[in-house]
Amino acid sequence: REIHFGLIVEPEDHDDLVVLDAFRDAVALVGRRDGLAAPGKRKAAEERLRSHPLIYAGRVDQCAQIVEALAAEELFPKRHLKTGDLELTKSLVLAGVGIGILPRRVAAYGHEGELAIVHPDLPQVPDRVALAYRGDSHKTAAWRRTKDALMDHSERIKEIPLG
Repeated sequence: REIHFGLIVEPEDHDDLVVLDAFRDAVALVGRRDGLAAPGKRKAAEERLRSHPLIYAGRVDQCAQIVEALAAEELFPKRHLKTGDLELTKSLVLAGVGIGILPRRVAAYGHEGELAIVHPDLPQVPDRVALAYRGDSHKTAAWRRTKDALMDHSERIKEIPLG
């Protein structure tokens, strides 16, 4: 009972929690806008994907789903680097090391316009992000204001960056 609210990606039902949809995101293949994510045809994007390292957080289920989808399409590159952290993945992609698998909001945060989707037709995994709290929470005025502020903010950020 120390944490009043949580943001959960792909929440599962739980008898003790109230779960409210907050916003959507998607995990996608991203690269530097001035390099590996340059606009072009899917074939060119596939060639860039095959010929550059793929960087991703191995512990993230959505990354594993994209890796499986790439393997099924015979697009999984020979060189790949598993990281333990989304921010490390992002830093390596920003440095131009390769193509990354990142949530679109993580890719955009703090580096607006620098990263872009490699190609919209390549595999992506949609995410549902929810606000969760205990059903038996003490619903004080401050608690209600905080919940309302979180939900109001989620309304303002519904649009997924990196289009």
